[in-house]
Amino acid sequence: MSTPAGAKAVVAAGRNIGQEAKFRSDEDATTTAAAKTSSSSSSSSSSSSSNNKRAGKFGKLRRKISNVQQLWLYPFTHYKPTNQVMLCYRTLFQDLQEPGSNEDYLAAKFRDELMPLRGWVHHHLPSLLHINKAFIQGPAFGCPGIMTYLDARTRWLDGEVQRAIREGVTQVVVVAAGYDTRAYRLSAPGVSYFEIDLPEASESKRKLVEKTLPADQFPRPTYISADLSRVSLSDALLGANCRNGPGLFDPTARTLFTVEGLVYYLPPAAVTRLFESIRQVASPGSRVAFDFLHQDVFSGRKWAPGYETLRLTVKNKGEPKRSGLDPAGVRDYLGPMGWRLSYMPKPKEVAAAMYPHRKWSKINPVIPPFYNFAVAEAV
Repeated sequence: MSTPAGAKAVVAAGRNIGQEAKFRSDEDATTTAAAKTSSSSSSSSSSSSSNNKRAGKFGKLRRKISNVQQLWLYPFTHYKPTNQVMLCYRTLFQDLQEPGSNEDYLAAKFRDELMPLRGWVHHHLPSLLHINKAFIQGPAFGCPGIMTYLDARTRWLDGEVQRAIREGVTQVVVVAAGYDTRAYRLSAPGVSYFEIDLPEASESKRKLVEKTLPADQFPRPTYISADLSRVSLSDALLGANCRNGPGLFDPTARTLFTVEGLVYYLPPAAVTRLFESIRQVASPGSRVAFDFLHQDVFSGRKWAPGYETLRLTVKNKGEPKRSGLDPAGVRDYLGPMGWRLSYMPKPKEVAAAMYPHRKWSKINPVIPPFYNFAVAEAV
């Protein structure tokens, strides 16, 4: 799982890129309409003007609602780092014995070591966890489905790692690793794991692992300390002066790169830079698995239940959302960088497969409809 610090490093890496990521937008439709007949162009112009007015009104309403929400959101959301909050949420469904919860049995060990009081609450006061879940996921004040999404994302990426290993991948690279536990839970003979993070975060993670996970039971990954604003991903993986662990990265071997909870914290240029830099060290047949935020919701062109609450929550922590992708344009976006989109389930499909006992509704979706999972293969 990515860390906000890791996101900031990749953000900085993308600042010097002259070419912004070419996400599809409403401008595409405007350009196409301009090539049609004059009557069509006139109609398109009128429609575009109408859409812009609606977007402007929505933007004003969005700002007014945000000002009110901040009165109660800020005191509860600004003080705890996102990576620690996500660690707690990864364990929530397990602690509540929810049907279909993820199997990350090591997240609780990290949580209890880093946040012993929070761990005690999880172990002894499940009623408070139910209240917390109802408040954070409630359609009235929270972001419907957000905790379920974090649970689903853990399950989905676990499945992608296991599937990739079954199909012959021999290396797994966890970009901006944070408190990710897959290197320890999903280890397999002949498979090497690499965790990349900022030097301070990487050293802190290594000490946490040494303190909580016995080495004879949990094989260690290779920890790679790298500030991706100063070092390319290629140099970080292939260099010898920033690693701590048993393995050497082989750029000719089939590899799975996981990018969890990171893309939407990067500006468009840095997102492009990230996918390009991964492709530089990804042999044909390698994969990248990531999640992303929908561009129309991020930009404010489309309303989605709970997004404003989520946006303000991470903004209050100094970790604002910075970009989105258009699901319809992801294939064309990745193609020029040497990636072929191979898998991108719709949010409703994910919910139906993982939580068949839950009913989807527009006001209270099982998982937020503005997030997507995706896997692409290097060609």
